[in-house]
Amino acid sequence: MTPLALSRDGHTPRIDIGRKWAGERCRKLSKYGLLRTIDKGLYGITDDGIAYLDEELDAGTLDPVDES
Repeated sequence: MTPLALSRDGHTPRIDIGRKWAGERCRKLSKYGLLRTIDKGLYGITDDGIAYLDEELDAGTLDPVDES
């Protein structure tokens, strides 16, 4: 999903966030391994991201990951 897709659904805002903010959040979530960068501006959720959403992972315990 892209930050634009997160912030908009066609021409109607999906949630009350902007594309820039969504992009910043995606980069930060990627930095901590909750999202992975598929391509520039395109992100996918990781197993840790799913565990966090399922309340099975405390994101406060995460360290930055190296995506290289």
